[in-house]
Amino acid sequence: MDTETETRPGLGAPPEASYLQHIRNFQPNAKLFLTTISITQMCLAIFDVVFNLYLAAIGYSLTVIGVFATMQMLGTAVTALPAGMFSDRLGRKKSLLVAVGLSIVTTLGQIFLTGSAAMLLVLGFMRGAATTFQTTLSAPFLMENSGPRERIHLFSVNSSLNSISGTAGAALAGLLPVAIAQAFGWNLAADTHPLKLTLITSVSLFVLSLIPISLIKENRRPAQSGSIVGELRATLGSYAAQRLIVYSSLIGLGAGLVIPLSNLFLMRRFGAGVQQVSIVMTGSRLTLGVATLFSPLLVRYLGRIRSVTVSQLTSIPMLLIIALVPNYWVVAAAFWFRNMFMNMSGPVSGAFTMEIVDERRRATTNGLTQAASNLFQAISVSVSGYVMDHISLSLPYFGTATLYATAALFWYFSFRRFESRGAGASRGVSRGESSGAQRPRKKAPSLASPV
Repeated sequence: MDTETETRPGLGAPPEASYLQHIRNFQPNAKLFLTTISITQMCLAIFDVVFNLYLAAIGYSLTVIGVFATMQMLGTAVTALPAGMFSDRLGRKKSLLVAVGLSIVTTLGQIFLTGSAAMLLVLGFMRGAATTFQTTLSAPFLMENSGPRERIHLFSVNSSLNSISGTAGAALAGLLPVAIAQAFGWNLAADTHPLKLTLITSVSLFVLSLIPISLIKENRRPAQSGSIVGELRATLGSYAAQRLIVYSSLIGLGAGLVIPLSNLFLMRRFGAGVQQVSIVMTGSRLTLGVATLFSPLLVRYLGRIRSVTVSQLTSIPMLLIIALVPNYWVVAAAFWFRNMFMNMSGPVSGAFTMEIVDERRRATTNGLTQAASNLFQAISVSVSGYVMDHISLSLPYFGTATLYATAALFWYFSFRRFESRGAGASRGVSRGESSGAQRPRKKAPSLASPV
């Protein structure tokens, strides 16, 4: 094949091209989306590190904060499916504008209306809804704005930028309160104003993200036909969707036990302040940001299915170290490596699942899996808040280890028949799955793109 054919638009760089060449071949829409997500992730990281600490500083208990987190996850769970179907019908750009606009409004509300627990519950639910609009359209958007040759690289760079932006946000979450307290002569340990001003500063990043969104050009997509109920029934009848929902439910149940309250776990168990918590969160995101860049290499040696299983199973010992070891810095390192091992294969699973799903129902399928994950997170975070308050800070980590191990093995045994050693048949799989009833045969077609 000649050079012109290899490099013409839509085909992408050849398989043997360098990582940088694949990045240069990203489509303009993909680059704008990466910019948008990088900005919003920085804002979310600042907010996620500081907000729970701010609520604790103004007098809310772990149990109540856990209920607030539950409401946000319920908002994500309840609206994930409608958001996915909305995105499939309205378009990705308009859906992204809705997500960011709603995030700005609800985040400001959570900052200024902390005196009312009822309002925090409502706003938490709405913020979860805003978040789900963005998360459900991310994978379909990347799929629709990439060719098979650069797709795994695009998913990897997206995940890496999310982590690196989160790293910057988590670092700012530790630096900004200190800088603000020094600038105004406040005592950070006794005054909540530095935390509040840090949260307000984070909202400006959401506003900034509207600029790259406005430059995205909406792609034409296949028109949706039939009723919403029929579309939902067809999606739920898919072998892939059924397994992905179960897998996401197990992951969500395990994540809800420890992830939302991890900053408060560090504060309660080790007496960590905002700076120490920021160090842990920054390290977690930074290690993940670097690790996800290597996911194409991981696929090359292990294949897509085994990459996900192996990386997630490797995270289990880290959870046990967090639960059992009394040394703060050992636990901090375990936090970093747990996050890295558990999530470094995210680009692999994200690209894989979008390839085995009918193109007309990608966001709907993604919405279903997000709904399942966040519904079970909402259930488990409430349980975790109560257990940490009244029984044991470490006990939820054992539950998460069990659930994550179960999920990783379920993933492997559900999709190992799709493991590939070559390129190129994802379209055939999508056609087979689109009918909603056809199950894959033992000798399934290859799904992996060249890397």
